Amino acid sequence: MLSQLYVDMDQVLVNWERGVSDFYDLIPIEHGEQFDEYLANNRLDMGRVWQEVADSEKFWTALPLLPAAKKLVNGLQRLGRVIILSSCGDTIGIRAKAKEDWLIKHGFGQLLFIPLQDKELLSGKNRYLIDDRDDNVTKWVDAGGVGILFPTTKDGVTHAESVKWTLERIRAKESNEKKLHRYLPDTGE
Repeated sequence: MLSQLYVDMDQVLVNWERGVSDFYDLIPIEHGEQFDEYLANNRLDMGRVWQEVADSEKFWTALPLLPAAKKLVNGLQRLGRVIILSSCGDTIGIRAKAKEDWLIKHGFGQLLFIPLQDKELLSGKNRYLIDDRDDNVTKWVDAGGVGILFPTTKDGVTHAESVKWTLERIRAKESNEKKLHRYLPDTGE
């Protein structure tokens, strides 16, 4: 059994991109579309979006659950202790509380929640990070942990495919002594 499995929230459990489109009353992002391009096409940029949603408790608590999020957490719980590790930006007050409320609302309230910007501070032997951001995974691996780069719709896969792929990779790592730190989806090439 693996020791600790740290799971990011945004775009792993939470459909943050859909939350942004709902917040601005926009047509939802299309499968495979890059989020920065989507924002530009709607005359928005990440700086403005972040500034407007950062301290909106309504935004954070209304974020939709991704379709296979519960399947991911349930599968991970069979492999080790699941801990939710999510960045809350520079100030953690409103965002941390809203994210914690979101976890309770969606049935994840029994899990330990750690709001932390510098996730790599918790990295180490037998500690896995499942995150959609390459920079977080790289820092985690550099600090001695195993990083799983969670594929998202921008990679051309569905959430259910990403969950299945992630669980398979972790099970393979658990039974394999090879030191593989980063996993990328099989593109068929």
